Amino acid sequence: MFSNPNHLGSFCALGLPLATVGFLRCQQKWPCLLCASLLLAASRGAWVATVCSLGLLIPAVGWPASPPQRVLLLRRGAILLSTWAITTVALQATPVLESSEGDALSVSERMQQTAGVLDPAERRQDSTLQHRLLLWTAAISMVRESPVLGVGPRGYASAYRQLLPELRAAPQFHKLSEGAQLDRPRFAHNEVLHVAAETGLLGWLALSGCLVVPLRAGIRAAARWLEQLSYQGRVATVIGALVHGCVSYPLHMPATAFPLFLVSCLDRQLRPLL
Repeated sequence: MFSNPNHLGSFCALGLPLATVGFLRCQQKWPCLLCASLLLAASRGAWVATVCSLGLLIPAVGWPASPPQRVLLLRRGAILLSTWAITTVALQATPVLESSEGDALSVSERMQQTAGVLDPAERRQDSTLQHRLLLWTAAISMVRESPVLGVGPRGYASAYRQLLPELRAAPQFHKLSEGAQLDRPRFAHNEVLHVAAETGLLGWLALSGCLVVPLRAGIRAAARWLEQLSYQGRVATVIGALVHGCVSYPLHMPATAFPLFLVSCLDRQLRPLL
């Protein structure tokens, strides 16, 4: 179903906040499976998005509940966190990726790479991050050339090819592998830049409206019905997808875009708040 492990990671990052709410309310078992799948996908962007979404969700757990219900939620939350910790320890030595030198990378080594992004020296040596910077540079150039209408839907790849002479002079280009230098990417790996590059300011405004309006409604619903964790779960899911969209393209993958649309727009209880 997922030809790219990053797509699996994006799907798991989208589903984990909702599955967490399901476990806290009726002890559904999906969070354990999604956690294992997320770790094995080895998508750093999906990991960061999950941490952000769950970080927003956790403060809502137990706070508005009655004392007996709060104890129950906190107990289930402790069980869930313990299960995630055990799953992480059990999978930490599992090979998930191949490094640029041809060595196998385990889950724990991939986590160390994720933390290494905070180190300027390691950032300069991170080929994936350098590739992202190159893609973002190309998208910014496209926005400068056509700020209102963009280069056209699905036009990023062809515009990238036209920009190659300019991109070859960028310092990030020479840090890429030969395969990455020959790659003709379809996406900018940043939803804001990608939409702005292909559809210009008009498309960016349309996307902002499609995301901000239901998100605003969800936040208002979550604040009004504090005891309904499902609202907090939906808000955390959308925010997690937006965080992941800073380094990937979850809004352009059907496996994540369609569920996100359902979560953010198709709730009749939110409509009075729009």
